[in-house]
Amino acid sequence: MQDLKPTIWPLLFTHKGSVFGNGFLADIELCGRLLAEPNAEGVWLYGVKPGALAVGAVNLATANTELLKALVAVFVDFAEESKTFGQFKSMVEQYFNETDDDSINAWNEAVKILRASGAAPADLPIKSADSTAVFVNGSERPLEQISPKDNRLNDSYAPSQLAAAA
Repeated sequence: MQDLKPTIWPLLFTHKGSVFGNGFLADIELCGRLLAEPNAEGVWLYGVKPGALAVGAVNLATANTELLKALVAVFVDFAEESKTFGQFKSMVEQYFNETDDDSINAWNEAVKILRASGAAPADLPIKSADSTAVFVNGSERPLEQISPKDNRLNDSYAPSQLAAAA
C-alpha cells in the first residue's frame, strides 16, 4: 500500500471585515479555499476560490497574515474603483468566483490525500470539505448608522481563520 503524505495541503479560510468606499461602508464575510505548499523557504498559499490569490511567507502563520493583507488590498482597490456599493459587491463576487479547473482538481486531490493520511498541517483543525460552505457575502451599512464606536478594532485586523479540509 502506498504511504500517502500530503505535500500540498487543502485549506479553508474565513475572513470578515469592513471596507470604506465612495459613499458607502461594505461589510464582507467569506469562506474560501486555498492550497498550501510548503517548501524550503516557507509556505505558499494559492487561491482556489478565489483563484486570483497567491502569498508566501516563512511559515503558515505569517502567510496567513499576508493573506489578510492581500485580501484587504484587493477589496480596497475595488472600493476605490466603485461608484456604488452595488458595483463594489459585483466586483467582489466576480473576483471570489474566478477559479480554474486545474486548481479545483488539485484541491480535490489534496483533500483525498489528507483524508487518507489524517494529518493536518501545523495542528490546524480539520473541517469537512464537503459540508463547509464556500461563500462570499457583501452587505452595505448605511453611513447614518456609523458612529465613533465603529473605530474599535474588529475582525478586519485579525488574520483569517485557517482549517485543513478533509
